Amino acid sequence: MIALPRRLSLELTARCNYACPFCYGVWHEQPELAGPELPTEEWASILDECARRGVEEVQFTGGEPLLRDDLDELIDHALAAGLKVAVYTNASLLDEARLEGFKRRRVAISTSLPGLASYGAMTGTGREAWPVLEAVERASELGWPMGVGITVARPNLAEAADLVAAAALAGASAIQVGAAMWEGRMKTHTDWMLTAEEWAAAKAAVRKVPTGKAHLVFADEFFCACREQSGDPASRWPSPSGTCPAGRSFGAIGPTGKLRRCLHTLEETDWRES
Repeated sequence: MIALPRRLSLELTARCNYACPFCYGVWHEQPELAGPELPTEEWASILDECARRGVEEVQFTGGEPLLRDDLDELIDHALAAGLKVAVYTNASLLDEARLEGFKRRRVAISTSLPGLASYGAMTGTGREAWPVLEAVERASELGWPMGVGITVARPNLAEAADLVAAAALAGASAIQVGAAMWEGRMKTHTDWMLTAEEWAAAKAAVRKVPTGKAHLVFADEFFCACREQSGDPASRWPSPSGTCPAGRSFGAIGPTGKLRRCLHTLEETDWRES
């Protein structure tokens, strides 16, 4: 029997109402990993088996998980099974009722803020950033603050420090800043990748920003240590340092219901008991 990590990202759907060029969704490289999408009862069965086999925490993600009409049902099922629950969303469909429901059930929330003036380009939507910041601010006012992820690429490089400041001022509980990784859609947007020098300068600028109560962390990988990278353009950036904890402390179950060692690896494994 395959040992499951204690934390799993459950990619409920590959569907998304955004088209972020930096999206690392593995289905952008191998479309068959997008599905077919599993029905509610299949995900409920997966949640039960995860709980039975020692998983402690699941994060519902996608794609955009709020596009699933059964998200609330799956959240309730996971909680009833004794699992801690988190949701990662682009916040475009996040309203007051959702925020209050997440707080009531103690569901952790995180979102992405990939740009201010560059938000439309970074999300492939033409939208503006202010609704995301309003959602972060409202969550803070409700006493259930959200985490914010900031991906830095060439179009929003000049905004890196301002993005952190905006997230902190809106009341984010935690802010993670990382360079766009050469995976998913970024395989066809290599010109968006930062150099190691640009990333170091962005981090230096971010470190000068007062973040108040928000916990600031950096994600320094240009590539995941789980994946073998070779040739150009991989040779332009540093190789991953250290060992990825994938498969030991966290992993991912994709839209097909199969297990991957981490969010970034392409190989899937049948993990369920027959």
